[in-house]
Amino acid sequence: MRARLRHSSSYIYDAPATLGPHLVRLKPAPHVKAKISDYELRISPADHVVHWQQDPLGNWQARIVFSEPARELRFDVGFTVERAGANPFDFLIAPEATHLPFAYEDALADVLAPYLVVEASAALDDFVAAADGADTLKTLIALNARINSGFAYRQRHEENTQSPEETLNLRAGACRDFTWLLVHALRRLGIAARYVSGYSLPGEGQSASQAELHAWAEAYLPGAGWIGFDPTLGLLAGDGHIPLAVAAHYDQAAPIVGSADRAASRVAFSVDVESDGGEEPIAIADADWARIDALATRIDEDMAAQNMQLTMGGEPTFVAIENPDAPEWNVAALGPTKAGYGDAMLRRLQDRFAPHGFLHHGNGKQYPGEPLPRWAYSLFWRKDGQHTWRDPSKFPRAEGRAATIDDARGLTEALAAYLCAAPECVIEAHEDPQYWRSYASALPIGIEPEDPRHKCDGPVAFALPLHRTRSDTKPSPWRSEVWRLKREKLF
Repeated sequence: MRARLRHSSSYIYDAPATLGPHLVRLKPAPHVKAKISDYELRISPADHVVHWQQDPLGNWQARIVFSEPARELRFDVGFTVERAGANPFDFLIAPEATHLPFAYEDALADVLAPYLVVEASAALDDFVAAADGADTLKTLIALNARINSGFAYRQRHEENTQSPEETLNLRAGACRDFTWLLVHALRRLGIAARYVSGYSLPGEGQSASQAELHAWAEAYLPGAGWIGFDPTLGLLAGDGHIPLAVAAHYDQAAPIVGSADRAASRVAFSVDVESDGGEEPIAIADADWARIDALATRIDEDMAAQNMQLTMGGEPTFVAIENPDAPEWNVAALGPTKAGYGDAMLRRLQDRFAPHGFLHHGNGKQYPGEPLPRWAYSLFWRKDGQHTWRDPSKFPRAEGRAATIDDARGLTEALAAYLCAAPECVIEAHEDPQYWRSYASALPIGIEPEDPRHKCDGPVAFALPLHRTRSDTKPSPWRSEVWRLKREKLF
């Protein structure tokens, strides 16, 4: 969904007011999940100076200095937001943090110290008591849901934020009160948590024009990073949550902070969203959600029983700096420099991690439409440090002379002699013309059976039959024999 958000805040004074410097945190934070563009901030009165800054927490803030008294102070914000339906559960928690309690490593704990400060409260202790020792993510979701379902939402226009104990006693509050309670509940469990102010865009069942200034919490989970939890809506924060500021304390995340020499006689604000269209959300019945949830629970239990653990993977892609637009770095399987770069990188890895390891150049993945597998360079070594190879100079370099069929013959015959096998035990292996004729219809476009790579007029490999004996009297424990084949050749 693509939409335009407009937010206006105005302060009307009975007489011209002298305005002190203001800090405005109304620009989406760098970690916003949606795509933001065309941002603008308009300020009245016009006689002012704006300096954009990033505070120590990384929040964008505009510091505004006014030159003349004014009867109206007004801030108008507008930007375009593009939502692609981000999955709020797209993260994995590190194994050491999947269950409570867990401890942050020392260096991380020092950085997160401000987000672990908690106000002592017996009521708060009682609120989180049942969570000790539980699954981390399930506990966080349960706390979020308990506030959502067990507390009454009240829209409050007072400036203050209730303490966690006040909210627990009243069982009611605004979004900022619920957020401050959740922040403290998480910290009480030893989980670093921060306060977030921002916009909440329309969700399922809401009018496309509904939006509001909002607050929610973020918890820092090792392996996953900062994950948002919205106790007012009972949801994880997704791309409909547009963060403006994050802080250890709510007063450091206020959208507008400033002063005037007189109180405003009237304050007004509005948040509107104009949708540019997009897909309508899919409504899922409660019964269907229950079935989905039950299936997911069974899968989790089955995976746990089999000690199956999820991880995040992916393969790094390397592109040469000198000629990054060359076909070999974009569409072609091979090229003039790719093999050389790959071989050089593998040897650097060998020097660093496995100086006595074994290098191997062989077949890799075969992609649809390509006649042959791609090459793969591998490095193998032993964990105990024992040598798997003693002379690295014996490994040819990728840019060196290509191996020939005569090299293969010489290697096999030398191996036979070393193992005391007769030379006639070495078998020539040929491509099978009958196979290629029958396989012609399955070849990729542009590759014919007569392709030189499928030549059938000479040997393409050599084989040596070997069997290990138990005799201690013979000079070699290996035995070979001359094979007689029905088709006379090995295909």
